[in-house]
Amino acid sequence: NPFSLKRDGSLRPRKRSRPRARSHRETTGFERLFSADTSQKNPEIRQVFPDFSISSGRKSCRSKLLCTSKGRISNWTLMLSEELGIGVDYDFDNLLIGTLDSIAEELVSKHMDVEIIDNFTSSAIMMQNLLTDERNKDKRLKQFLKKIKNNQGGVSTSDMNNQIQTIRERIYYDMINKEELKKDADRESIVFEIIDDYLDQLNSRNVMDYAMLEEKFYELLKNGLVDSFNDISVLLIDEYQDTDLLQEAIYFKIAEYVNKNNGNITVVGDDDQSLYR
Repeated sequence: NPFSLKRDGSLRPRKRSRPRARSHRETTGFERLFSADTSQKNPEIRQVFPDFSISSGRKSCRSKLLCTSKGRISNWTLMLSEELGIGVDYDFDNLLIGTLDSIAEELVSKHMDVEIIDNFTSSAIMMQNLLTDERNKDKRLKQFLKKIKNNQGGVSTSDMNNQIQTIRERIYYDMINKEELKKDADRESIVFEIIDDYLDQLNSRNVMDYAMLEEKFYELLKNGLVDSFNDISVLLIDEYQDTDLLQEAIYFKIAEYVNKNNGNITVVGDDDQSLYR
């Protein structure tokens, strides 16, 4: 379970908040794909599920990995089957479905005993390290953070914490060699000190944040240690427009498993809904 930070510095289990409900105007890539004109019968569904049987008969299942919701997939399939007047008989329990982080957490936990903290807890722990020895008052740090934001005014401790968190995440998500950055560090050297202390704190508690989780997942894939992917034959990725470099590297590694099985890969994205605009 995710953790929250108590006043004494210890961690306690914390419930995740419910995700924001999608408005009636918002649609995912798969929803737009599945709402396409069905006058040509079933080319769309055969594109998305190219090796599953749309008939009264049942085809033996091969493993499939989908980075979207199992409920959505099953609902869309039933919707299409009714619209097209065709029978669908498929075991959706044979699918490995979830967000990238939920799938990563499930598979990484099979290799190591670790807990994942949410973003709120991660930010609180980073703040602890920023406040240690009054680093938040360090003039070099303030000047550096103001410079990268092109900010001529003051910078609050909260802003500093958010910027350091962003720097740390970008190091992971852009797959940057932190040690190489540290060699050329000047004013920003204290940033790396804070990040290193943050990482030491998480490692001492045997916990990871989401960036660390994805990096560990990628390492397992790169080293061929995810045996449960050996039978993967279909990879479906929704909301691809929000993919960063590390996530894309993960998808490419999973795609290697799919290609070995002569499988199929489908990616759906929409630039207009991108988080990075």
